[in-house]
Amino acid sequence: FDLGARIQRDKLWFYGAFSHQYAGQYINGFIEEKTGKEAIYSTLLDSPTLKLTYQINNKMKLESVAQGSRKWQPYRDGSALTPLEATQDQNAWTMNGPQLKCIYIMSPRMTLDANIGRGGFWWPMNPHTTDVRKTDLTTNQTRGAYNKNYQRPIRWQEGVNWSWFT
Repeated sequence: FDLGARIQRDKLWFYGAFSHQYAGQYINGFIEEKTGKEAIYSTLLDSPTLKLTYQINNKMKLESVAQGSRKWQPYRDGSALTPLEATQDQNAWTMNGPQLKCIYIMSPRMTLDANIGRGGFWWPMNPHTTDVRKTDLTTNQTRGAYNKNYQRPIRWQEGVNWSWFT
């Protein structure tokens, strides 16, 4: 869904959106090792967005936006050779924002904008078992815990742009 509207006439607007997607499928041979039952390989994606726009005067505008994306794949890397217990539990967030941008119309032929923003992702990967990880070199079957992993890079960026139209 998405929704946008003015908050204050000719001054302040908002926009928000949210997307939710789920896919679950059977992969031939992907099983839960304890029971031998087929396992569902699933992926869940959620994507929220929020934007505010404020018109300071007829030549200056401020915009703020934040957009996220969550990917939950509880059995990442599952296959006929890698059962449910040997997969990774991925529950990752990617975030673009918050960002702040100021736009100034200096003249009908010249604009200036400045922005600052933050982005990054949080990507924890958790094992489903504590068993020692083993791969059979003849069959390539893998059993045991996937390594626990956590990544969290965050980046800030800023910029100024000047445009002149002839």
